[in-house]
Amino acid sequence: MNYEMYPQLFVDGLQRKDPVVHDWLVRKYRVWSIVEARRQGAKAESEDIAHDALMAVLEKPPIAAIERGIPMRAILCVKIYDRICISLLKQGRFAPMVHSFPQSGPGLQTALHHYDKYQKVRRALDKLATQDRELIEERYLGGKRAVEMADEQTRSPAAVRGGVFRAMERLRRVVQLAS
Repeated sequence: MNYEMYPQLFVDGLQRKDPVVHDWLVRKYRVWSIVEARRQGAKAESEDIAHDALMAVLEKPPIAAIERGIPMRAILCVKIYDRICISLLKQGRFAPMVHSFPQSGPGLQTALHHYDKYQKVRRALDKLATQDRELIEERYLGGKRAVEMADEQTRSPAAVRGGVFRAMERLRRVVQLAS
């Protein structure tokens, strides 16, 4: 049965912790969650992060978000993003954009906040020049240091840091103009 066609049955099954609904959710979104975790920069931890995100949805279903019509992929994106942020913070690595997001517990307001922020930043990144977008994605989403990026681009680490700094300034301006 495709529970997306019957949202009330899906919500009821999640609330009752119905194993059939849980099994359907895991089968439908497991592979997609792993791919999304990799896309967001989880690398080797992508399977663990995807698993944690799915378990978070199963253990504490975001009923209000589902009833509001927020797609399950958007909810999982937020959960995956939260787990990646926590993982980066534990490693002592974080990006300014990531670190500025609130690290409060799960809930509808937090999910909506993260989803809105993610959408704004993603749209702003799409408006940037290709070179700026690539620098930001390599540095913050790819987790590369300026020294590693400099080796690949045959530039000095200082030049790469300056380029990333200028690209982040442009991104901030685009985000502020969109607000």
